[in-house]
Amino acid sequence: MAAKRPSIASLIRNAGKSEAEFIGAWDIVLKENDTERLIEFIGRINQPLKFEASDEEVMPIEDLEFETINWETEASIDAVLVKFHARHMRKLKWYITHPDIDSIGPGLRIFNCMGYITQHRLYRILAILDQTEVLSPSEWGLARELLNRSYREFREASALATGRWFESNLENLDPEEVRDQMSSLPTTIEKIADKVSALRDRVEERRAQMAVQPPEPYPTVRPPRYFGGDLMEDASWTHYWKEVGGLAQTLRHHVEM
Repeated sequence: MAAKRPSIASLIRNAGKSEAEFIGAWDIVLKENDTERLIEFIGRINQPLKFEASDEEVMPIEDLEFETINWETEASIDAVLVKFHARHMRKLKWYITHPDIDSIGPGLRIFNCMGYITQHRLYRILAILDQTEVLSPSEWGLARELLNRSYREFREASALATGRWFESNLENLDPEEVRDQMSSLPTTIEKIADKVSALRDRVEERRAQMAVQPPEPYPTVRPPRYFGGDLMEDASWTHYWKEVGGLAQTLRHHVEM
């Protein structure tokens, strides 16, 4: 007799205990390969304000196992992940207007989890690109949009955490304590940025191996390099990288003063 699947409610409760449990809950749901359950899980999960202490090792995001189905399904899953990001951005914004030394730890963990989910979103796009040799123009356009959205939202979270949140804490709380408690954030941003940059390189490598099928009678072509204005286009990407790196470096300067 097959073991009973855990309820979504129980998975969400467990995810609130530690970062390791948070990733573990995602691992359980993803391995089920049940899109409806995954969407329900993403739609309900929130990073809680406090965690139970845990010394567990956090599973690397790249080790999470999942299956992709088609572009339509991926777009539906990403739409819920966008809402996940928005919920957590609202939490950080609440911390800005309600500065409290006890909210710094939870705020850092919230940012960590937004970084985890950014990486997972990119791995999902890469997975479906890896299993597809020929894309329609609309599928290639959707792939670019999903990529742009993921990177853009990570930049927005980084800007909020290093700017308004840090400044609000610094202005309203003991500056030395704020600097001490937020000292890990620059390194966290840099580590996530390094990983998402490497994933962009993998996408570009895959792009050069695929084909796009325009409407007949036109022949298949290689997916074009990103159009001007796309975040993923080379010039825009260079600007993006400098901006994210600059945010981390500026914050590092302030916390080390």
